[in-house]
Amino acid sequence: KCPQGTWSSQLGSPTADSCQACPAGRWGGSAGLWAESECTACEPGMWSAVRGATRKDVCTACPAGTFSDDTGAHSNRTCIACPAGTWSDMAGAASEDMCTKCPQGTW
Repeated sequence: KCPQGTWSSQLGSPTADSCQACPAGRWGGSAGLWAESECTACEPGMWSAVRGATRKDVCTACPAGTFSDDTGAHSNRTCIACPAGTWSDMAGAASEDMCTKCPQGTW
């Protein structure tokens, strides 16, 4: 079977050549995955450019002041700045709703 971080749809005993890396934005913590969809996606608010990752900790949080509602994001370009007049002090915000209004007198 294919090692962690890879998958193959080949029936039987796939050769190493038939194993494909989990794509960026996903990771494979188990050996023997049979489809790309079995590679676990980074959660919203997280992203990873690493292919063939074997652990969730390759998923990096979007920085404070940004959010991303994408699942399986493969670039930090999915981290969008909170709208004007709002802010999030939490890294890894998963939706615009997590951006709160700035206190009066600030922006």
